[in-house]
Amino acid sequence: MLQDLTELRRAEQSRRMFLANISHDLRTPLASLQAMIETLQDGAIDDRTAAEDFLGRMDAEVQGLNRLVAEFLELTRIETGELELALAPADPRALVAGVAARMAPQAQQRGISIDLALPVGLPPVIADSVRVEQVLLNLLQNALAHTPRGGQITLDAVAQPGRLPRRDGADP
Repeated sequence: MLQDLTELRRAEQSRRMFLANISHDLRTPLASLQAMIETLQDGAIDDRTAAEDFLGRMDAEVQGLNRLVAEFLELTRIETGELELALAPADPRALVAGVAARMAPQAQQRGISIDLALPVGLPPVIADSVRVEQVLLNLLQNALAHTPRGGQITLDAVAQPGRLPRRDGADP
């Protein structure tokens, strides 16, 4: 009985933390969208160049919100055990290079370089390529968000059979 109560309390804490994270992750893009809408309403809509720029930014924010909602739905599927992984051999170089190519326009727009430092001969990994790409995209989006203009992001990998090494060399 005590164990059930402890598990229930943990589940409730996890739910509260999850809702707090959702609120935090939604607040910034919604505030940005609201500011752009107000700017357009205040007359920027009459300036075609500015209006097109704002519409492009608004589209990017909406796409980001759609990704965020999809991620939250996927987290729910993971927590309920409904998510099935499609495991298959995958080329880690191709996965990382593909994500870098997808994010290159955003990096270029922010004046940030993405460099690949991937060794030749990385062995294939057994993974769900779609999920790995999602994780890599999230990591690279975070890196872009926290790298100053003119900065550099280096993507690298190390082959180590049976485990994923930590960058600082310590055991995971």
